[in-house]
Amino acid sequence: MAGNQLGKTLAGAAEVAMHLTGEYPDWWQGRRLEGDVVVIAGSESAELTRDGVQRLLVGPPDREE
Repeated sequence: MAGNQLGKTLAGAAEVAMHLTGEYPDWWQGRRLEGDVVVIAGSESAELTRDGVQRLLVGPPDREE
């Protein structure tokens, strides 16, 4: 638990990216996953998931508004 705009989502996305790719920095002392990894990311709504963690993992959505 932490305040707003302190990097919780960014930190989580960075760790998920490491586990999904299997590429860890030399300083990483946490668990290293091997083999296939399945991740589910979510938030309070689909829009918050899209605009938050999805944007950090796969880039911004291409929206035609």
